[in-house]
Amino acid sequence: MKHKRINKSVVPQGRIWWKAMGRHPLNAMIGQVVQRLRREKGWSLRELACEAGLTKSYLCGLEHGEHSPTFEVMLRLEAALLMVPGGLQQLALGWLRERAAVR
Repeated sequence: MKHKRINKSVVPQGRIWWKAMGRHPLNAMIGQVVQRLRREKGWSLRELACEAGLTKSYLCGLEHGEHSPTFEVMLRLEAALLMVPGGLQQLALGWLRERAAVR
């Protein structure tokens, strides 16, 4: 039995509401969380990058919302920052919800 092709116009538009932004706002928020936690510990970019096994330039781009962290990168950062797995996403989602509530 052949599968029917779905006409693309049938797919509801607007499902990816953040598409025009280029990246999901959670990516930028995760970067801000990493930057805030790094500064609270008094670490430089180089120190956190070394602890997490990342490059300084990648970490800088992540903090500025230029990179989308992979699952592995988030796990490395959480381990370096002594967080539970998923902690970065939880903090970032909380901050996004707070911003949405203020608006």
